[in-house]
Amino acid sequence: MKKSEFIHKNWLLRYCDHGRGERFDFHRDEKTEGWLPAVVPGDVHLDLMAAGLIADPFFGLESDHCLWMEEKDWWYRTTFHLPEAERKKREKKIFLLFHGLDTFATVYLNGHRLACHRNMFTPLRIDITSELLDGENDLRVCLASPAYSPRIHRDTLLARTPPQRLCTRKAQASYGWDIAPRLVTIGIWRPVEILLCEPMEITDAWIRTDQIAGTTAQVTLECSIAVHDDLPRQVLMDLNVFDQKRRIALSLDASLTHWSESFTLQNPPLWWPYNHGAPALLPYSITLAEDHQEIDRFAGVFGVRTIELVEAPRGRNKRSFYFKVNGKPVFLKGMNWTPCDAIYARIDDARYEKLLHKTVESNINTLRVWGGGIYESQTFYDHCDRLGILVWQDFMFACGVYPQDEAFLDQVRAEAECIVKQLRNHPSLFIWCGDNEVDWVYLQENVPE
Repeated sequence: MKKSEFIHKNWLLRYCDHGRGERFDFHRDEKTEGWLPAVVPGDVHLDLMAAGLIADPFFGLESDHCLWMEEKDWWYRTTFHLPEAERKKREKKIFLLFHGLDTFATVYLNGHRLACHRNMFTPLRIDITSELLDGENDLRVCLASPAYSPRIHRDTLLARTPPQRLCTRKAQASYGWDIAPRLVTIGIWRPVEILLCEPMEITDAWIRTDQIAGTTAQVTLECSIAVHDDLPRQVLMDLNVFDQKRRIALSLDASLTHWSESFTLQNPPLWWPYNHGAPALLPYSITLAEDHQEIDRFAGVFGVRTIELVEAPRGRNKRSFYFKVNGKPVFLKGMNWTPCDAIYARIDDARYEKLLHKTVESNINTLRVWGGGIYESQTFYDHCDRLGILVWQDFMFACGVYPQDEAFLDQVRAEAECIVKQLRNHPSLFIWCGDNEVDWVYLQENVPE
């Protein structure tokens, strides 16, 4: 059975001039003198505030006194042990998973450089099976200066925008906006965990609604399965979708990575937006077993609902633009959602819950997640699912002429695929939008297409 353990204790932090950390042996030096206590998940601004080295940048002009921080490299370190019982099962694959690194990260384990990462919005998963020691393991992360690290693209110089912002896949508003000070965040801003996986694991699953006809709904469950060795394996896959159960015998190897199964649900409660009915959430689960032993399990909830954008002719040169949910027109009453803190790691579940309950108390049924901020945490979308709040989701691009070279576009493709898979099972998410006001910037700056 897959197990996980979070690495959130005993982190330390220090900074240095850009590019000088390895010269000082920050990636392997055992001395702790000069290192500050750090909180993970977190942000370097919060750690320096806790140490009394800076004031809260939300007050007065204190954010100006934090500008020096974006010019430094920031190093994190901690140690962890693999549980003794698990060390004896080294046939397992062991992964190190960073759910969010902000932004130019290099990861070291036991003094060896393991991986680099360049995107605040996407996780980094590293196979560390062969790198682990039986005793204490030393984990370090260098987050390089966002002022010096991005490679500046000529395309980005066409608009009156800081080129570092456009070339860096991080929250665009952190470079300063009309709603926020310049506060370039840096940190291990989302959880870190160790995954101990069997030779097979379920890596992704979701359910889509194909059709609703009367009291019957057609849905399809799709899942991705990773096989970590080359051995063919005979497994049983148990599927539970609402009130239906199904068992399937599979022969798995590295070539079979995707499986889908259709279900006909009778009289399922539907998911409705706020004030149009109950936002019903139904359970589903997938279990893999081999030789009568459970190998992995994936469980969640889904909503039975259809979304339709209606664009019909309405007179000369006019078209409608409205949405139907489950075949019925819904009048969208909405707001623009921007991050509720400029230090994104400070946003906690309690704040999401408070603000989203106030949203429905204001008789609002739709939020647009603005493209200058962040893809919010799963907690945000879970609350929207439960409350019946529709989510118009921007991709994180805003007000700029972005690079068009293949390296940058490859990074964007990978980000889009990752984020869609993360969020697509939420019934609240009803439309994807490419960006915030990028076309407008092309017109304003007279940029050739």
